[in-house]
Amino acid sequence: MAITVETHRATTSKVTASGQPLTVPYPRLHTITPLVYSEGLSASSGHNIWLKLETEQLSGSFKPRGIGRSCWAAVQRLGPAAHLVAASGGNAGIAAALLARTLGVKCTVFVHDKTEQLVMDKMRSYGANVRVMDGGWERVDAGARELARTDPLAQYIHPFEGDDVVRGHASIIDEIYDQLPQVSGQRGMEDTVSRPDVVCCSVGGGGLIRGIMLGLSEHAERDGTPPTHVIGVTTFGSDSWGGASNRTTPLLHWTTRYLAPKAWSARLALRSQFGAITLDPEPLKGRSGRHLTEIRVDDAFAGAAAWQATDELNQLIELSCGVALVPAYQPSVLDHLVAKKGLAGKLNVVIVVCGGSRIDLETIEEFKATYGTGFGEIVVDGEIVQNVARP
Repeated sequence: MAITVETHRATTSKVTASGQPLTVPYPRLHTITPLVYSEGLSASSGHNIWLKLETEQLSGSFKPRGIGRSCWAAVQRLGPAAHLVAASGGNAGIAAALLARTLGVKCTVFVHDKTEQLVMDKMRSYGANVRVMDGGWERVDAGARELARTDPLAQYIHPFEGDDVVRGHASIIDEIYDQLPQVSGQRGMEDTVSRPDVVCCSVGGGGLIRGIMLGLSEHAERDGTPPTHVIGVTTFGSDSWGGASNRTTPLLHWTTRYLAPKAWSARLALRSQFGAITLDPEPLKGRSGRHLTEIRVDDAFAGAAAWQATDELNQLIELSCGVALVPAYQPSVLDHLVAKKGLAGKLNVVIVVCGGSRIDLETIEEFKATYGTGFGEIVVDGEIVQNVARP
């Protein structure tokens, strides 16, 4: 009998041997990460920029929030002999391996043959069996699903879909609401910040942004406040937004012809994170354009943000994480939102620094040399707001 996952905050329902529902408390399996104020970005942008450092998760990315809850639900249903099966060449697979070790169960992660060795090594260090498949996402995903289908104790762990995944990612908003008043108070701000005006994240499969929207909607409903504005950012080549929003107008994508070898490798990694799967359109349902902004940027802006954030935070920031920081490093984006979306005055902007493991110092140096402070186009809701020629 399948587990029924409810959309409440702290519990998941399962069924006992007698068929009676039993509510089991969810033990938090992720790390409560810091929320920090960026002096530099706040000064340059004219807004208060807060960074939610998911880089501090044990796996290196935000993924244990949703993946952790999904893995826990599977173990609740299948017991200690559960076999968790994931399809991912990156952060979701690392998180599944880590959470399987935490829960004391078996894990197999299917990856494609272009997956970086350091990523596979990290999965194996957590005790996962790593199976390498030829081909792209579809073949890798099919292999994982087939194993889950044939093993009665196996559960397929989706990298971005499912109620448990979304509910797990919503926890990031609970933390932001807890932390903002405390951190702003410690800074001696004239007015204590009780809630964000804007939350910004990168967009891949859609699990994170769905969780953010869920958490923000719940807080707005509870507090009787207007919905917080959400910004989702991706790159043209990956363009998760493109299919989900049914936009058919071709958007210029020319940055790749300028990439140095190391940056090109990082671009392929970015496409495997963002572009191998299509964004679940669910985030767009029930969310008016007034409270949601879609942003696409050229790779050069994402790479520039990644190396600059690495310098500021003293943490390695990968390309798919850097893309969320572009609105802070390119102030014209936030200025455009104030003008077009009715956002008032000096904003409190929380950027989810989502983290990731596909980065090294050599690549960061390549980003700095190749991209500088960024060039190409930035498109906000279909409108070009910045177009910088390559130096």
